Order: sequence, then structure tokens, then C-alpha cells
Amino acid sequence: MRLSGCAKYGSDVVYLVDSAGGYLPFEATQLFDAVGQSVDLPLGFHGHDNLGMANANALAAVRADGGGG
Repeated sequence: MRLSGCAKYGSDVVYLVDSAGGYLPFEATQLFDAVGQSVDLPLGFHGHDNLGMANANALAAVRADGGGG
């Protein structure tokens, strides 16, 4: 992933967005694990509830990110 320059350019946080509401919790976990290893910034999540998984995905994101960055 090409996220290592985020902090260099002034980013304070990296938000991961499920705009289509199609993530499943295991996908949110994989994404947060991968991005969390690539940046030394807090991660945020914004999900949509198209599949009824927004709450489960948010919890998976918090668990994967170690509870907040």
C-alpha cells in the first residue's frame, strides 16, 4: 500500500470508508490490519449499512486496530 507518506504530508488520521456498505467483518479486519501496518496514524472507519453489517464492521475495525490507533 502507498500510505507511508500520509503523515509526511500532514495527515492526522486515515479513514477507511465502506461507501457501498458491502464489507463483511472479516474484510474490515483484513483492511485495518493491512493499513495499520502501513501507517503510524490513527485509523477511522465510516461504514454504510446496506448489508446490515455496519455495526459489526465497526467493531471488527476497532478490534483490528487495537482499539484506536
